[in-house]
Amino acid sequence: MDTASIKQLKDTLSALGREELIGLLLRMVKFKKENKELLTFLLFEADDLDAYVHDITLLIKDEFENYRLKTAYYKRKGCRRVLRMLKKYIKYATDKEVEVRLLLAYVSMVAESKSFINDRVIQKIALRQLLLAEKSIVKLHEDLQYEYKLELEELMQQMPQSL
Repeated sequence: MDTASIKQLKDTLSALGREELIGLLLRMVKFKKENKELLTFLLFEADDLDAYVHDITLLIKDEFENYRLKTAYYKRKGCRRVLRMLKKYIKYATDKEVEVRLLLAYVSMVAESKSFINDRVIQKIALRQLLLAEKSIVKLHEDLQYEYKLELEELMQQMPQSL
């Protein structure tokens, strides 16, 4: 079975009625959890991105709390898991400012935790996220660039110089 192009899907969906669209959306949402999460974001959270970033930051903080007292293997695994979750939420928002804010929040939580920052693997993961945030900062408005570059430089100072 060949997948239809975006234009073909758009044309077909525009020809359908309201009830048919609702039925298709509900069927699609039942199929995969990510579809349900994306639709939830688009319907309820896309209007207030500040609250969205705040909620995701709290979620990340809670996840980090779960991995603080375990072995190095589980700390690394936990950091990667949190980062995968974070990337999924960034993908939903498709906004560069949200991406920068969440990546900087992730790195700041890693940096303020002594048990995480002493691990070289976690340091490299955090450094890569800082570099991604730096690339995204360039795409923002000039005023926002200045503010986020200051925060980025501060986080770079907190990172160990052994890398």
